[in-house]
Amino acid sequence: MKNIVKIINLSLVVAGSLSLLGSALIAQDLPNRGPIEFSTYDRNKDGFVSEKEFNDLRAKRIEQKVESEMPMKNQAKAPSFSEIDTNKDGNISKEEFLAHQTKQRQ
Repeated sequence: MKNIVKIINLSLVVAGSLSLLGSALIAQDLPNRGPIEFSTYDRNKDGFVSEKEFNDLRAKRIEQKVESEMPMKNQAKAPSFSEIDTNKDGNISKEEFLAHQTKQRQ
């Protein structure tokens, strides 16, 4: 019984460590300022950005800014996934992503 508890505890430690490692790797890819490239959002490299990929990266970027004590002005104005997914297929294509960035610059 004690061995099972030790194995479960070790499993939890390993899972937590992998989660932190994944977060750190994502954060390393993020620029401190400016737009993020499509390929950075497309974590699984399938040519599309899922809502989960989008939200995970956005959360990491916000976390990074908070840790760096960067100003968070205009965060409330940040576009939602559905605003960029113009054809409403549940994914953001590279074309939709680039069209949105172009629109933001105007």
